[in-house]
Amino acid sequence: MLQLDLVKEQGVIHGSVHAGFYEALFYPLLDTEHSVFQKICLELVAALKGNNKKLFITGHSLGAALTSVFSHVLASLSTEAQASFPSPRDNIKIKVPGVENLFGRIGAVYTFAGPLAGDRDFAAFMVDMYGNGAKRKMFRINSSDIVPKVPPPILGYRHHPLEYFLTYDGFMYNEPQDIELWKLVELILFNRLYWYKLWYNWNKFAPDGANALGKNKAIVRFRRCAWHTVLRLYFWTGGFFTLFLIQGILRYIPDHWPSDYEIKLRVMAKELYDYEATVAGLDRAALPSHLLTRTRPESPKPHTTRAIEE
Repeated sequence: MLQLDLVKEQGVIHGSVHAGFYEALFYPLLDTEHSVFQKICLELVAALKGNNKKLFITGHSLGAALTSVFSHVLASLSTEAQASFPSPRDNIKIKVPGVENLFGRIGAVYTFAGPLAGDRDFAAFMVDMYGNGAKRKMFRINSSDIVPKVPPPILGYRHHPLEYFLTYDGFMYNEPQDIELWKLVELILFNRLYWYKLWYNWNKFAPDGANALGKNKAIVRFRRCAWHTVLRLYFWTGGFFTLFLIQGILRYIPDHWPSDYEIKLRVMAKELYDYEATVAGLDRAALPSHLLTRTRPESPKPHTTRAIEE
């Protein structure tokens, strides 16, 4: 992550990619034929042979960055990309029979709280291959944590706009204007919303299951939420009154935890399931707004290269 250089890998990466993320995926770098990427692709080709299974790729934080680079390379090596984006391939040492077909088997790519992984051309290629019209199959899911904001765009990095934003109270938005508004709201009102997050941890996002466990619901809620709340308070104080700069950074950490994403998505899924189970014939007009994102019948509008975040 500390290697902030953008590097070009002709024939494999369209645009430039974060040097550290690329090297992690293609380690050992001087032995591309036995790299981590090569080994993963060998396993995937074998697992998908002779069946109609789909490939779903996901990752959180550093895993999200590696997911972005991995899915970028799979798209770059595909027969679809070679038809639309011809490029020299003499230097490519990836020798996995069938790797060019893996892109066509991808069902979806989900990244959670991922840092920026490439430049504008890198992001535009992701939009072209994963994001246009009804064929959209990449979803970048973020909230108000600090990791999706680094490395800074001033160094040339750009996010692709295929984004979904989770708000502090578990609502999800995918329209660019809504996302920008909520980012501004959560930045300006961060201190105030922090206390709402503590409250939601104890009610809306508290895991159910007290009856199944045969225990008092309050006790179950305390056991499952107490440590998350204690740690959130600890980071709020900056590790109990550390330097102001460190305190400002630490406050964002709880919003980056995988559990902070999981509980919101789980509650949303449960609400949607309960709604579909109780309403005869899904009435989309009456569906809560934060559930419309994943159930709206129309396809997302195609994103153009101009939509890449400034």
